[in-house]
Amino acid sequence: MFIFLVTFAAAIGGLLFGYEIGVISQVLGMPSFRSVFKLDAFTEGLITSTFLLGCTVGAVIVSRIADTLGRRKSIIIASVLFILGGLFQSLTLNLFYLGRIVSGLGIGILSSVVPLFIGETAPTFIRGQLISVQQLMITLGVFLASVVNAIIIINIEGDFEWRLALGIQVIPSAVLLFVMLSMPESPRWLANNNFESECLQTLILLREGYSNEEVEQEYQELLNSIKMERTIGEGSFKELLNKGIVNRVWLAVLIQMCQQWTGASRLNRD
Repeated sequence: MFIFLVTFAAAIGGLLFGYEIGVISQVLGMPSFRSVFKLDAFTEGLITSTFLLGCTVGAVIVSRIADTLGRRKSIIIASVLFILGGLFQSLTLNLFYLGRIVSGLGIGILSSVVPLFIGETAPTFIRGQLISVQQLMITLGVFLASVVNAIIIINIEGDFEWRLALGIQVIPSAVLLFVMLSMPESPRWLANNNFESECLQTLILLREGYSNEEVEQEYQELLNSIKMERTIGEGSFKELLNKGIVNRVWLAVLIQMCQQWTGASRLNRD
């Protein structure tokens, strides 16, 4: 079905996230890299934190970008940022730290908008399964980074060793860019922005094999849910502090924080 192609195309964004996690943890241990950057605890922390700074900014601005430009265009923009970040990191020392920030910015956007895009394009009965593909691709990206780096370390020496390891990430990000150019926009975003005819045509494309009645029913349910949301009012960050909501927000935040505190992102290096 076409929906599976759409899902795996968007989930390449998760592959980029996983590859970045895996590759930098191993690059930091390469003798040539340590020699060029005169690596110490401070420099190592700076290299890591500049990427996370970009991720933070991307995660903050992604809601506005995704709502204004659309989910698909947001993924395209993020893939371009990741391509630029990968090139900056691998080709020039002067722009290395800028490349870390730019790559982080792209990942911050992708980590939020990819599962949103998948969730809004997937049929209800398999939505959870398709969204989980994002996490699968993150894990696959970490695995591929380990394999690629092992091959590079065995066969290559000198500066080209770490430059190649960091530069290879440009390839899947370019693939993501080109495949997303041919993917449809989220039906919910189209309906929410008054592109109702385009929304119906997209649903017909995504629901290959469905009857006209089933597609029409989902289309009407989508329009009704959007109308109901509009009667409630526009959402804002301030609402996250409301009673009954703030506890859920902190639960989600703490789960993600604790996941990183386990040191899982550094296992490849260790």
